Order: sequence, then C-alpha cells, then structure tokens
Amino acid sequence: MENAVLDNAVLPTIRLYWKSPFRFDKEADGWKLRKKGPDIDRGDILRFDPFLEEGELQVLGNIMTERARKLGDTVGQHHAERLLEQQINIPDELRPYILVFVDTVWEHGDKQIISYLSWSSELMGWTLNFACVESEFFNNCLVSRLDRQN
Repeated sequence: MENAVLDNAVLPTIRLYWKSPFRFDKEADGWKLRKKGPDIDRGDILRFDPFLEEGELQVLGNIMTERARKLGDTVGQHHAERLLEQQINIPDELRPYILVFVDTVWEHGDKQIISYLSWSSELMGWTLNFACVESEFFNNCLVSRLDRQN
C-alpha cells in the first residue's frame, strides 16, 4: 500500500493487480486454461470466414477448429471480449451468424471449450458464450481471424 497526501492528511492508496487476462475468467468457475490464444495488437482487424466444405451443413467443432487453424491467423477470447466491448462496430449483417473464436481453449471436466459471440434479439446485443469443441457447428457459424490484407 502506498500513501497520498491531501491537505496534509495521509490517505491510503491501493495498487490493483490483474489476476486474469480475461474479463470473463472461467478459472473462477473451476475451468482450466489450456491455450490462451493471441494477445490483441493495436490496429488488429478481424475477418469472419466460413469453414464448411461444399455440401456440408455442419461439422464437429474439432474439425472446424482444425480447418480454421489451416486458414491461419485465428484469434481467441481476448479478441471476442474486445469485440464485445465495441459491439456497436459489428455490422448488422453479421447478426444471423455465430462468430467463433477458436484460439482460446478451456478445459471443463473432460471437455474442451471455446468461445463465441452471438446476437441476442432479446437483449438487443451481442453476448459471449462458450461451447464444447465436440459440439456440432452449423452453417450459421463463422471463424474469427485476423485480416492481414488490410
């Protein structure tokens, strides 16, 4: 603890410590962080890409994750949380889609968990959610990646 002086009175100050790199820290729920994912760099631009191949309506999350990583420049929960804070900048045309962030991986029991953003018409805003990698991901899902072309 440090002290500050105000009108000759000594007042306490408190140093804040950042325990978790995540705003939505799932370790508080007993989850284990298996892969943190990339940090945010100033000026990061995100893009959202489909991952299904022709004729597919859905695939398991582990297949989606593998395909996303082959595309490269995948991002994780840091980017999801930052985008959630700036959701006014998310174009309305993305509302029908689930934006998946594959590069942060949590473990809960024997399940691998990743994050995603989805539009809630009830809340009139985007929400951060978590899904098991073993779940099915459908054609309304897009993988979130860095756009290195802009």
